[in-house]
Amino acid sequence: MGQIVQLVGAFLVLAGFIGNQRFGLSTGSPWYLLANALGSSILATVAATSGNYGFLLLNVVWAVVAIVGLVRLAMGRPATA
Repeated sequence: MGQIVQLVGAFLVLAGFIGNQRFGLSTGSPWYLLANALGSSILATVAATSGNYGFLLLNVVWAVVAIVGLVRLAMGRPATA
């Protein structure tokens, strides 16, 4: 079950990246930000429970940046400054 959770998190992050690189999905779009926020939050949780602190740091920062972008969008501001 743990491997499936990790794969879902990785798939979400990769979906945003592939959407951006291959299909023109903007890095400021809510779909890109949501995929990154959810995927990296899942991966951060997995990293925290397994004691992988480098992986935890990477995914916490990734999630926070994406969540800040989503909050900015919700406030009617562009996701990127």
